[in-house]
Amino acid sequence: MPLPSALLNKLKKRGIIKEENSRLDEDEPERKRPVDENKLYDGEKANNEKKYPPFAEHCPNKYNPFHVCVEFCHLNWGPKFNVYQLQMEYLEAKHHLLLTYPLAPGWREMFDEGSGQHYFWYPPSGLVSWLPPSHPEAKVTLPCYKHGQNNFRLACLESIQLEENDDNEVKVKMASTIDNVDVENEDNVE
Repeated sequence: MPLPSALLNKLKKRGIIKEENSRLDEDEPERKRPVDENKLYDGEKANNEKKYPPFAEHCPNKYNPFHVCVEFCHLNWGPKFNVYQLQMEYLEAKHHLLLTYPLAPGWREMFDEGSGQHYFWYPPSGLVSWLPPSHPEAKVTLPCYKHGQNNFRLACLESIQLEENDDNEVKVKMASTIDNVDVENEDNVE
């Protein structure tokens, strides 16, 4: 769209528009070539695409079952703690704890670099605990990320069942992974 003549003259006086450009603008507007946005996006995606594991090793949010690590987590969360940087008081307390409550066969002591704490892992079942399993206050559970995966799967199954259910009666059977107890919820949706 050509500029009004009064505005064009003011812009020429200020030196913003040169006379050659204004004649071109008045005679023939510039034609823009159509660009395929999908090709640009695919090119950028191919250059920036890197394969990362599902969880960043030292991300502070990896214990949040609703958190999914993205590229930011992998790039910015370097190791916070090193096994060799732990304080002597912590190591002595951990050693005393293991002498008092020894590990059961098959359990392994692991170090979490994100929190700087040791935890205990039973590889055959994947159970974890912050205290030795023989400790009276130990809470042996599945890791948080497995709870998040299970909750996500249950939510997907529930939504599929809701979509498939034609008579608006919902029956969802959920199995608790911790207590191995079957629970049935029946709700009439109107």
